[in-house]
Amino acid sequence: STAPVSSPNPTPAPQQPSTASNTVAADIQRANVLLREGKQLDAANMYYQAALKAKSPQRERLILQASEVAAYVKDMSLARHYLKKLQKRALTPENIARESYVKASIALLEDNPDYALKLLPQQRGKLPSALWSKINRVRQQALKQGGKISHAGKHTPTSNAKAAAPLPQKVSRVAVLLPLSGRLSSLGNTILQGMQATQASFGSDTRLKTYDVANKDVLSQYRKAVADGADVVIGPLDKRKLEKLAKQGNLTKPVIGLNRTNEQGARYASIYQFGLAPEDESFQISQVAISRGQRRAAMLYPNSQWGKRLADAFRQGYQNAGGKVIAEKAYPIKASNYAKSVSDILKKGEVDMIFLAASPSQARLIRPMIQHKGADKTPVYATSHIYNGRPNAGANKDLDGIVYTEIPYVIQASIPGISLVEGKYPRLHAMGADALVIAKNISRIVNRRQGLQGKTGTIRVDNRNVFHRKLDLATFKKGLVQSLGQ
Repeated sequence: STAPVSSPNPTPAPQQPSTASNTVAADIQRANVLLREGKQLDAANMYYQAALKAKSPQRERLILQASEVAAYVKDMSLARHYLKKLQKRALTPENIARESYVKASIALLEDNPDYALKLLPQQRGKLPSALWSKINRVRQQALKQGGKISHAGKHTPTSNAKAAAPLPQKVSRVAVLLPLSGRLSSLGNTILQGMQATQASFGSDTRLKTYDVANKDVLSQYRKAVADGADVVIGPLDKRKLEKLAKQGNLTKPVIGLNRTNEQGARYASIYQFGLAPEDESFQISQVAISRGQRRAAMLYPNSQWGKRLADAFRQGYQNAGGKVIAEKAYPIKASNYAKSVSDILKKGEVDMIFLAASPSQARLIRPMIQHKGADKTPVYATSHIYNGRPNAGANKDLDGIVYTEIPYVIQASIPGISLVEGKYPRLHAMGADALVIAKNISRIVNRRQGLQGKTGTIRVDNRNVFHRKLDLATFKKGLVQSLGQ
């Protein structure tokens, strides 16, 4: 089997008295002792426990230390589990490089030297000598295992990204890769309708050409679109198809993907990730609560992968900003009575706010239960998922008072006398409209880092070419949406 790729033992984590609390410093010291004693898994767990009490960027540094130790003992599942807990927005350039190093170590252990080489930074920059030595050690081992260095494909922000397709100054021909047939056709066609509705505002020099990727190879359709003269490609919607394009590396025209890849934190040449990521909304709620002085939170979320994604994003953003999660509960997905789940979080102590991740039907049952259990004056926050976007005062009256994130397009459609929302999926319609605006202005938005006031929120792009949205805030009054601005 492949030998560990780090030093004989991972280096003990540095203590940072200026930023660490006494409790965090003590945990780091205990973890370092465990590491020196050869109790790696115990050390990894202690580093992670310390991270949960620390603030960024030390929090991310400790999580990466835990992941590195787990990888050293070949527990790749645990190493990945820790990596998923990283708050991507809080990663410093050094921690971005450290994350790439840990992921490359895992790739080597899984006999994937080519992927390891793609992950590693190509330039040292201001990285510490110890970290750069580790990176080079992994690089040399990957080459020994037959890995080939490719200058195309995925790059970290510290790598040389010259392989990226040039961004056109003028965009006239836009190719659209969507599922226009099959089980996802209603989603694909709604997004397309959003683009078509916006197309008219650009005049006759903007042409859309569609390519159905429901049952066709996405790479073949991309190449066909390029051969047909596309300046920019929008799509695909499916995460796996987007990842297939991203890993090609030799794309000659920029792609605005309508989703995010699972490799959070990765930067792909020529791929710009734009989607309705629920994590953006959870993170925004965490910052709103902190800005209002609400520093003790309870969390309720469904016991599902989606629910845990929202919970993780809220928790990380909230704790990094100085908040404390007093209680949390993952409630059963198919429950019809949420009394026990609500009671469980309320009996843990007084809180300043409750974060609720739920579908519309779940939220309509949980909100009254919170009031019934005596927390009627505790602010409840949620994401846009509690509302399907179609006005229904009777059905939504139980949502009254919840503060939630909402896209401007849906809020505008809630104004009496205005009917803008199209079809069953108004937010996808708005996403299609914004995707076309991004495509038309891709050079200015990316090169100048200019924000965009879109139908899905205020949109900005980060240094990994991932778009993030800041939504408006709204609430319900007598079952109808009321804007609260930003």
